[in-house]
Amino acid sequence: MKTKNIRVSIKLLFAAFCILLLSALPFNASDAKAGEIALIEGVKAPVFKGTDFNDKPFDLSLYYKKKPVVINFFSVRCVSCLAVVTFLEEYREKNKITDEIAFVYINLDNWRGQKSVNVPTIWHEVFSKNQLRIKDGKRLIGKLYQVETLPSTVIIGTDGNIFYRRDDYTLGFKKEIKSTLGTLLKK
Repeated sequence: MKTKNIRVSIKLLFAAFCILLLSALPFNASDAKAGEIALIEGVKAPVFKGTDFNDKPFDLSLYYKKKPVVINFFSVRCVSCLAVVTFLEEYREKNKITDEIAFVYINLDNWRGQKSVNVPTIWHEVFSKNQLRIKDGKRLIGKLYQVETLPSTVIIGTDGNIFYRRDDYTLGFKKEIKSTLGTLLKK
């Protein structure tokens, strides 16, 4: 009797684990709501305006017409987000990318109107002073870009179309980003 209960418990745990795993899968183009265009490669990227961390206005359309734009959605509470931002900044510095590609980091944390926020020190060390960091506490830009998981990275070409999109940080991410940015730098 005890063995049967253990087997049932193991099966239930396995089923719960599978459901949890499936619910954590990244956003897929087929998940787009009815009437909503899935933001996948080749689709026109939505244009947005926002405010950076210095309360200066930002307009995406002023950037991607001149150069490719890497947009990274993150939260300071997300360890994978820190890994992606660190990688992107290290790649940018290693390849001496200054004006060829714009890097825009969009923070989806809701600071509830706080003027000063105690962001973990490691984030200050990662960001360079010349990169754009946009506040999106209401997640309006995140919704516009159909961000379902963090980190999410979108690369927009100079034609305004999405050139690349990745909604996770798993095996192959670094290789894909290096290849994609390398292709953009050669154009």
